[in-house]
Amino acid sequence: MRRVIAHVSGKVQRNGYRSAVSIRAREFNLTGYVMNLTDGRVKIVAEGEEDSLQEFCESLWINDYLIQVDDVQVEFSRATGDYEEFFWVLDGYEDPSLLDEYAEYFKELLRVFKEGFQGINGTQDKDAGKQDDMTEAAENR
Repeated sequence: MRRVIAHVSGKVQRNGYRSAVSIRAREFNLTGYVMNLTDGRVKIVAEGEEDSLQEFCESLWINDYLIQVDDVQVEFSRATGDYEEFFWVLDGYEDPSLLDEYAEYFKELLRVFKEGFQGINGTQDKDAGKQDDMTEAAENR
């Protein structure tokens, strides 16, 4: 068993990065924690099998529409067995009771977004059909 301490910089606070790290850590059967630091970075302490830790460290490089990881500094050492699970440390202003509520709002937003685009696709198909009809009529002139 090994331990990794990682410091991640970039656009990694207040955008779901800790949650994404927690999900990945659990997928790799790691224990430890992830927390925001006052300097804008995120600190991760994780313990587990060395192969899993290596893959986990690679997975920390998240770059999507919300998260932009610029740098990941890692340091390996011997595991201490201090943790039974992987968790994320809340900032002082965060109310843990609201996290589930926010997740439900986000799920609803995704559902509405997805349904809205399904309707747009149907409209696009109709518009494309009209364009085909107009092109055919112009070619037959």
